[in-house]
Amino acid sequence: MDIALIKKYYLLYFLIYALHIPTTAAETIAIQISARNGSNLYSEQVLSNRALPPKNQPIYIKMASNKFQAIKCKGAWGATKYEVSLIEGPGFKLYQDDKQLTIQVIEHRVINTDSIINAISIHCIDAEPKQTITSIAEVVIDRAKNSEEILEFDNGYTLSYQYSVTEKNSDS
Repeated sequence: MDIALIKKYYLLYFLIYALHIPTTAAETIAIQISARNGSNLYSEQVLSNRALPPKNQPIYIKMASNKFQAIKCKGAWGATKYEVSLIEGPGFKLYQDDKQLTIQVIEHRVINTDSIINAISIHCIDAEPKQTITSIAEVVIDRAKNSEEILEFDNGYTLSYQYSVTEKNSDS
């Protein structure tokens, strides 16, 4: 190719080159779940094919665990008290496929046995708190467009999310 032609039409060549640069979508989701008792969970993530696991495998975000009392009888030293770490409060699972994201709002509850443990004086009974997980709702988000919403649920949880998708050059 003649150097004079390249110099004369360099802008045209640059535009043709720029048009062939593939673009990808940058996806961002911010999720906040609040409970009446003041528990609050916030997560903000930039999503990509590498960031999310394959279909039907969620990203699982959860609350920090709390400590609960437990007791074990018939040990070498008699009754032994110990602590168990369990999750209590709101959480969510985030699922993906090619066309949508699904936020599954979940609630972690603990059936606490502290009162039983504190009441034990003569007779020892093994007691340990139990974890329960309840699905509250599922929210489906179309990956093709930006969206945001605030939802209130019967159990007192409030979910707010902001999803945005922007096109960007893959060379950036």
